Amino acid sequence: LGIEVNAIEQPLDLSQPDSKVMLAIYLAIPEVENDKNSIRTTEGMRRARMEGCWMGKALYGYDNWRTPDGKASLKANNSAAYVIEAFETYAKGLYAVEEVRRMLAKKGMSLQKQQFLNMIHNITYTGKIRIKAYGKEDEQIVEGLHNGLIPLELFNRVQNIFNGKKRIQAKPTKKNDL
Repeated sequence: LGIEVNAIEQPLDLSQPDSKVMLAIYLAIPEVENDKNSIRTTEGMRRARMEGCWMGKALYGYDNWRTPDGKASLKANNSAAYVIEAFETYAKGLYAVEEVRRMLAKKGMSLQKQQFLNMIHNITYTGKIRIKAYGKEDEQIVEGLHNGLIPLELFNRVQNIFNGKKRIQAKPTKKNDL
């Protein structure tokens, strides 16, 4: 139809080779600005995490809330009791992870298999925050502004059992014929 798109404020005559350079500049500048915004956002969120702030959706057992000075954090909710019971039960070494999940599901905990596994491996439940490696900085674990639901010692015991460093004890069986 012979229609050509052009800007009203800064029209370009695309039949001239020099105008193609200007078009490339007009297209590249917003992309560079978006990249700079992305980097600033990532660095700002990392800085907040280093201060112990929780960035993102609350984990199972917690609600998002703000500290009195306005920083993002977590606060335990009614589901926290399930989290504590899950760690304590699994730390006994008598049950597999899936058995613990099923026992708690009967009591009202609403986590699927993978969500439960993620919970068991998440150090945030000890009051700490894991900060992933970025740029030249290594991964770090810092104290969070939130209160942990479980002690670090219990978390480490659960990780040792899960990773096979500690054997799961056999379940006591009751035999009537003995």
